[in-house]
Amino acid sequence: MAELSPRDGRPIPYPDQRWNSTRHDPRTGLVKANTIRLGPDGALWIIDGGAPDFGEPAVRGAARLIRVDLTSNTVTRVYPISQKSTSFIDDVRFRGNMAYLTDAGSPGLISLNLQTGLNWRVLDGAPETTARRAMLGGGGRELRKPDNSPVKLHADQIEVSPQGDVVYFSPASGPIFSIDARLLDAPELSDKATRNVRKFADFGTIGGTAMDAEGTLYVSDPENHRIEAISATGNHRTVIADPRLAWPDALWITRDHRLYIPAAQLDRTPGMNSGRNELQFPIRVFSVPIAAGPAPNDHN
Repeated sequence: MAELSPRDGRPIPYPDQRWNSTRHDPRTGLVKANTIRLGPDGALWIIDGGAPDFGEPAVRGAARLIRVDLTSNTVTRVYPISQKSTSFIDDVRFRGNMAYLTDAGSPGLISLNLQTGLNWRVLDGAPETTARRAMLGGGGRELRKPDNSPVKLHADQIEVSPQGDVVYFSPASGPIFSIDARLLDAPELSDKATRNVRKFADFGTIGGTAMDAEGTLYVSDPENHRIEAISATGNHRTVIADPRLAWPDALWITRDHRLYIPAAQLDRTPGMNSGRNELQFPIRVFSVPIAAGPAPNDHN
């Protein structure tokens, strides 16, 4: 991964050259920087997905959550994450001393205590974390791998309510589920968590999500090139629909009440398009005004 030089736009290895020296050996660097995001503590958090790419075997010891201090641009802590042979750690959200992660390769959630480093799997292989229906791209086309088998991304999106009491999660093919956050906070509660999952919204394929300070969940609908807003009570409304929103992903809310929407075009990449590369450059990022800023427990 890299940052762009403010002087000339040149990519510079980040956080340093050592972390970018290899993609296959976790002892010497990142295997796959799958997610980066600012946390509520002002640090940059990096998920090493644990495999060189989605669908490839996990590399032992590679799945990690990495904290980078943005003042010194140095790694301050590395959290090894519980992984399976097919794991691909996908996303993370925070609640106090807890971090919650999704595993899109081997279905399940992962709870991580940021103080002790202890982490454990929840809803492991459960129906709610497993992709059980087709993923659809623009125009309703089913996404397929280069070998023409269906793409399946298991537990993918995850958000925490502004009050910190509810965790929302979904496979990339939907629907969206919710659970009381406290049930994810201790290994001994895992069985109770399995019995207390609720369906929150019967949404289809999801590209990305974001949570605002009022508890509104923003969800991208790549099949229909739009962004939907879902209130805490489950009411839906369309924020924007535009054919330029080709697989909107990695939604981000800023303090000036804007929702940023990268049009990632993932459904046009070979891995999801039967081996065909139909990307159309440049890749664009759009933004729209919304009613609130980010939830304070999401990022500052």
